[in-house]
Amino acid sequence: MNTEEQVEQQFTAAVADYLRCFNRLERNIGYSVRYMKRSVGEGEAVIESTFHGKIGQFKTLITQRSLGTSFEDWFVAVDSCRTLRNSIVHGDWEVVPHLDKPIRFDTQQPGQQEGQAMQGCFTPQEFLSQLTNLWN
Repeated sequence: MNTEEQVEQQFTAAVADYLRCFNRLERNIGYSVRYMKRSVGEGEAVIESTFHGKIGQFKTLITQRSLGTSFEDWFVAVDSCRTLRNSIVHGDWEVVPHLDKPIRFDTQQPGQQEGQAMQGCFTPQEFLSQLTNLWN
């Protein structure tokens, strides 16, 4: 396997792992909301709701139990995970192996209106480090 194929394979594997982990996180938040509500009738609706909807319900339930301050840092981290997930899924990514920083992206800036793009590039190690930092 040549260097170009290795870089692209590493990038693809890292993205797939990240998205798998994010999907597990989202599903577990849904399970937590369903359990905290203790409502069988709403169970599937909670699991099938959007990530934003699950987080909103979770925040409400946490606040009702006076646990909001315990989860402040967690909610910040979850929002960072959501932002990266959206950038990965909705952005334009490419691997250009002959460049020093071969992983290139063009995506909308988080929280900005349509058309306000964010562009950049990473080495494979920088990209993996960014993903790892979100989970620590």
